[in-house]
Amino acid sequence: MKLALIYPPTCDPTAPYLAVPMLTGFLRRAGVTVIPIDANVEAYDHWLRPAPLAAARDKIEADIARLEAQEHLSHADQLLYTRLWDARGDAHAVPLGIAASVATLRDRASFFDLDLYANAVETIEASLRVISAAYAPTLIDFTAYRTPFSLTSPEEIAIDATPERDPFANYVDQVLIPRLQQEDPQMVGLSVCFPGQMQPAYSFALKIKQAMPHIHLTVGGPAITQLLIRQKGPDLQAALGPFDTAVVFEGEDTLLKMCEAFDAGKADRT
Repeated sequence: MKLALIYPPTCDPTAPYLAVPMLTGFLRRAGVTVIPIDANVEAYDHWLRPAPLAAARDKIEADIARLEAQEHLSHADQLLYTRLWDARGDAHAVPLGIAASVATLRDRASFFDLDLYANAVETIEASLRVISAAYAPTLIDFTAYRTPFSLTSPEEIAIDATPERDPFANYVDQVLIPRLQQEDPQMVGLSVCFPGQMQPAYSFALKIKQAMPHIHLTVGGPAITQLLIRQKGPDLQAALGPFDTAVVFEGEDTLLKMCEAFDAGKADRT
């Protein structure tokens, strides 16, 4: 049995959550082949590079030009225009400084240099503001993912997973799915510990299911548990969305039993 465990964005990548490592250790000891993927760290690493930030800059400029070409702006467009203008200066600066800033946080000597550290943090925070503006009205940072979009129907989940709305779409398409296709696990589990991970988790799951429909997708973690334990019958089935199954509360024993059932050909959508 080969299982991939994914920790999706978005939460603090400087202090990785222990859910996936602990589950990995438990399941490996029981003989399960586990591929742990900290997609939270990987997705931010994918973004915090010159080329993606330059693409965000170009998108901001294009959106500003599009709005300025209109005779009148709605209230929503006025708010968007303000967001874009507020981020415009940062958008032109951060592609030039992001590589050095990321290197500072990864270098033991530079990390403890107060000035270098402060400059690196400032650049990275500016980069997150640029990404947020490029995908406005979404707001993302290292501790939250805030969006006015809804997850109340499969159609809305699909809309929120489109490249226009999902800032992590390129990472999933270019990095995560090719890796999963190469590893070819029988089951993929997403660990959703915080509310800010809910929308990215559903988007990830939808894209994975579309690219690899044969894979069994499961989900667990504190945030998804609090959602699912309040649903029953058809509402519970609908809340699963693209997932085949869900694990509520503690996951070690349940995941192991699922792996054993999957090996025995008894896994189903429950």
